[in-house]
Amino acid sequence: MEIKKYKMYGVKWDKKTRGIKLITSGDGDISPLIRPVFHEELDLLGFNRYWKYPKSKEPLLWSVGRYYFYDGVKVARVKGGGFYENPQLEVFEDNLELEPVDIEKMIRKNREIMENVVHTTLDFISEIYSEYINRVDKVVVAFSGGKDSAVLLDLVQRVLAPDEYIVMFNDTTMELSPTYKFVEIIKQRYPNLNFYTARYKKPAIEMWREVGIPSRVHRWCCTIYKTVPTIKTIQKLVNKETPRVLLYDGIRADESPSRAKLSQISRGKHLQQINVHPIIDWNSAIVYLYTFMRDLPLNELYRYGTVRVGCAVCPFGSNWKEAILWLKFNEEIKPYLNLIEKYAKFRCRGEGLEDFIREGAWKKRIGGANLGVSDKITILEENNQTKIIIHHPNIKNWFEWFKAVGDVTVINPSGYVVFDKAYYGFSFYSDSRELKIVFDSALPKDLIYYLKNAAYKVAYCIKCGTCEVECPNSAIEIRTDKIKIDEEKCTKCHKCLSFVDRGCIVADSFRISLVVDKMSKNTSLSRYKFGIRKEWLEEFFSDPEKWWVENSLGPVQFEAMKLWLIDAEI
Repeated sequence: MEIKKYKMYGVKWDKKTRGIKLITSGDGDISPLIRPVFHEELDLLGFNRYWKYPKSKEPLLWSVGRYYFYDGVKVARVKGGGFYENPQLEVFEDNLELEPVDIEKMIRKNREIMENVVHTTLDFISEIYSEYINRVDKVVVAFSGGKDSAVLLDLVQRVLAPDEYIVMFNDTTMELSPTYKFVEIIKQRYPNLNFYTARYKKPAIEMWREVGIPSRVHRWCCTIYKTVPTIKTIQKLVNKETPRVLLYDGIRADESPSRAKLSQISRGKHLQQINVHPIIDWNSAIVYLYTFMRDLPLNELYRYGTVRVGCAVCPFGSNWKEAILWLKFNEEIKPYLNLIEKYAKFRCRGEGLEDFIREGAWKKRIGGANLGVSDKITILEENNQTKIIIHHPNIKNWFEWFKAVGDVTVINPSGYVVFDKAYYGFSFYSDSRELKIVFDSALPKDLIYYLKNAAYKVAYCIKCGTCEVECPNSAIEIRTDKIKIDEEKCTKCHKCLSFVDRGCIVADSFRISLVVDKMSKNTSLSRYKFGIRKEWLEEFFSDPEKWWVENSLGPVQFEAMKLWLIDAEI
């Protein structure tokens, strides 16, 4: 179908309502990333020492970035803040007596433009449904507990009947209490809708202890606590291994550069999934205006000043959100902060711990030396043989993971694997402490790579379910007592062995960095492929957080730089 897009709208101040007004030109007085500010946020930050204001349901002023505006005038800003640090107030206008925004009048002034935006979006939702309904097994509306997903759900329920879709809330167990409260409020508002909750089998805090704190490098939390339970829940509902799904979500372009590149329809990474983004081009001003127009409930977190909801503690979280968490939700984040402190003590040797955490250095964790786990894989190539030694393997039926490499035949205590139409024989020995697999010939490098990653799975697998959902052919079944690979379904695509470094999320998180104290005949820099260049380091340190997702390096250069950062424990 032809995707219809409405024009972009600018935002300007409306002093008659103390609110905002959309304008047809894309250039307004203020950023469309504006958000309303409520009395709860002002109280939390301490503005009640400078201003008088009512405890109203309506917002009292507006914020763009760290600046606060009242009646179109910049009246204050907030500096600093984060874990262990309260934000500092800089008040430009003292002794103000704030009056609430005139919501009703603001809505009337924006009604014409808003109706155009809303009707275009409603038509799009309906047309997409009509086009795809006969091609999918299930229509799903994603609900996160945030303002965008609440707006999306309200839009969808206006044009689709309750029995035409389900609503899916993904409970990572890391949500804050206002989000769980808000989910129940939404269920009460729409009692006829079919709500489902996708939840992983164990609380996230346990996985933080087992696997290590998540970071911008090790994003195991999103995979294990969002992707895995959501896919498994849909599979169970549809009773299909590879269901076809039409998914409506509330993502918006102004949330991140990667989302800004999306159109209104995209293909999902997993399942046979079509992702539909009806409000991708809505700015936050439009989202809030719609919320006020429809008198939608709002997650309490927004009233305390958070820009986005989500997991309580996140390696991609902003200092601003961490400041709000520190001030208001200290007890809820304490279990996660305790583990971050434990990691920081290891890295800082007890000095500058709070600065290390507040400045976000924990978010860049690469190595796993602090986890107290030794590397469990040894690969030796000598005397025209290849030896794979797995110390204390987690998986008893080790040959199952090797089936993903090639066709495996095991005849105790030997066997062979067929890879790229060639046969490679091996013998093996195992006891309670280690498994040793010896190939009686030299192996091609790509075969060694896949065997090594299969070995990492045997050594570290905790049956998290990630490989199961990554398999495009549903060939992997993970049970509580063992792993099973269906050889008839497995096409040897090797995706389960290569979707992450080391082929296993846990093994990658446990990676032990090599710290080079001095050069010796056993220390080689050849694995870097490139010499580390000054301009690469300058680019990295200019914005370490952004570098991991956006940099000027080529693929091989990036891998070389990544290895160097790992070895340097940066």
